[in-house]
Amino acid sequence: MGASANSASQLGIGSSSTVDIPLDFVSESLVKSETFIEHNGIYGLRGKQSERIREARYDVSGSLRFQPCPEELANLLPWILGANASGTTYALAETLQERYVTVDRIGKVFTYDGVKVSRAVFSASSGGPLELALDVIGKTETPANAGTFPSLTHTKSSPFMLSDTSGAFLINSSATLVSSFTLTVDNFLLPTFNNSLTAGTIIPQARAVALSVATPYTSSETALYDIAVAGVAVGITFTFGNYSLVFTLPKWQVPARSPSVSGKMGEVPLQLDGEGRRSGTTAELTVTLDSTA
Repeated sequence: MGASANSASQLGIGSSSTVDIPLDFVSESLVKSETFIEHNGIYGLRGKQSERIREARYDVSGSLRFQPCPEELANLLPWILGANASGTTYALAETLQERYVTVDRIGKVFTYDGVKVSRAVFSASSGGPLELALDVIGKTETPANAGTFPSLTHTKSSPFMLSDTSGAFLINSSATLVSSFTLTVDNFLLPTFNNSLTAGTIIPQARAVALSVATPYTSSETALYDIAVAGVAVGITFTFGNYSLVFTLPKWQVPARSPSVSGKMGEVPLQLDGEGRRSGTTAELTVTLDSTA
């Protein structure tokens, strides 16, 4: 049988092994990575003895990349942040949700269980869509025969674009021109194995929310250089049609980094790399999504 094109692959997530949420994906690298324990005893020869090898633990980890539409984000945000939606609000939680992830790789269909999001990176650059890269960690891998991926109906709506934030990328309540941004939620996951060859628990150890913004440095942006240590509020609002997506950071704290001139051509850029932190009882990040067309 001849090889099939990558475009025949599919990916879905769900709360059970029969996944029920289809996701259009750009690429994936979620894999089982196995190790062997090798006997290092001395037995009179220099070669290694095959009979002395034992299977050791295996890790399940990798990346999933998307250009998500609003309906897909509604399914991905609780997995990333931890809390289910309350109306249109998605909040951070101290515990994280896990999912089954099934990937149809044509020759076989692979299902991974206990998968949690270790790091989520939202990014967009001038003229481009909102992209989402997830670093994930799971527990086990189960291969199944080709053709066993469930029949699912994919959403047909479009992704958000950076241009959807025009006039609505607010730093300290001021509209800001942005050529690119990256928002990272890092859950610092630790898989524990103990007396098992597969991960028994996957523990979120800490959390960090980082925001990087590239903007031109003109008279309109001078106030963004050397922001006060106390930090400023940031609101990033995407809007197209009836869809909207808002990232809100109550306190974004940015160590100063001077703008510089790298050559004759182009704008003088200002790179802002900071961390979003809690402000009193307000969490470091809140996401609001209206995914209804």
